[in-house]
Amino acid sequence: MVGAAYRPIGFLLPYVFPAGEHLMVGLRAYLDDSGDGDSPDETHLTIGGFLAEHDGWRHFEPRWKALLDDCGLPYLHMKEFGDPQSPIYGHIKSDPAKEMAFMQRVISLIKESARGSMAATVDLNDLHAFNKAHRLQIDPYALAVYGCLFQLRSYHPNDEIEIVVDSFDNSVSRVAKALAYAKSDSQDRLRSDLFIPIPLQKEKTWREISPLQAADLIAWEMRKYRRERAALRPPPEIRSDDEAVNRWVQAWEEQQEKKPRDRMSFQSLRQGMIFRPLHSVVDAHVLEILLTRHPNGWGE
Repeated sequence: MVGAAYRPIGFLLPYVFPAGEHLMVGLRAYLDDSGDGDSPDETHLTIGGFLAEHDGWRHFEPRWKALLDDCGLPYLHMKEFGDPQSPIYGHIKSDPAKEMAFMQRVISLIKESARGSMAATVDLNDLHAFNKAHRLQIDPYALAVYGCLFQLRSYHPNDEIEIVVDSFDNSVSRVAKALAYAKSDSQDRLRSDLFIPIPLQKEKTWREISPLQAADLIAWEMRKYRRERAALRPPPEIRSDDEAVNRWVQAWEEQQEKKPRDRMSFQSLRQGMIFRPLHSVVDAHVLEILLTRHPNGWGE
């Protein structure tokens, strides 16, 4: 579900995974959501996060706490951080230089620790139309997690990867659906048996689990980026050509009277990890491709 336009942010499905039998142990991905996939008024849902070895997360967690303590913050939550009147973040948001320095520290720490990021944004209007047209009930959260599984397999085609997902509504059952979507994919390269869901302990939330706060950051940034480019739809006939899609996207942006933003913090977050970050959008075109890959149903 990853590919072309504006690398590292793409539209297409990966049909070929990296070759080799490289074995990496102790990998864990943390995923969080941005947007309400169950709301009829919402247009986009993003699930995103970061992948690291266990040692990477052990490096990350105490340093994240120390960074937040140093800035007088109990946690990082991007919806609250986006509010300039926030009682928690107001002392940072009131000073643009302080806000920039804080975000640079956050992003640098993530990039020190994570091997790569992944995010999938579902166009909810396209999904609703697709479900109606094909008499399906594809779940947007499960679909976005499924998109992230594609990306994780692009990083590590043959490795066991633990998956920790924040507690959005029915998250456990929705991760199970995502794995069913992966298992029933006729391409049979996702190795769904090697994804190990790790449920959160009942008393734990994203407030105590710092990698989920990092996941919230990439999901929030990605959803903002995609919502501002909702009308950006490269023609299907060029989507397999990265350079052609990039040229089309650049031309599209130049034609916009109001230029869509690409925040510097998001640009920085997309660069400099071991693996090129992988982000994707699931729109009508991608959904029709996925339909061909589930000739026997979606495994629910």
